[in-house]
Amino acid sequence: MTQGAERIKGELGSLSKADQAELALHLLNLPGPPQRDEDELDQTLNRRIEEIKSGRVKGIPAEELHRRMREKHA
Repeated sequence: MTQGAERIKGELGSLSKADQAELALHLLNLPGPPQRDEDELDQTLNRRIEEIKSGRVKGIPAEELHRRMREKHA
């Protein structure tokens, strides 16, 4: 980890839980490294899509997920 990242990591403790949750959501939305096994990812995504289409599982809007995360970590 770079010195800059280490410094930011050390400063996280001074943030409120709500600010930490907002920052975490922001970081989760940043593009990550490329997937190592895109075939496996495609299979997982296709399976999840079929589960939603068939009604076996029900998704929730991203806004609802973000609200729950903020409440949980506030």
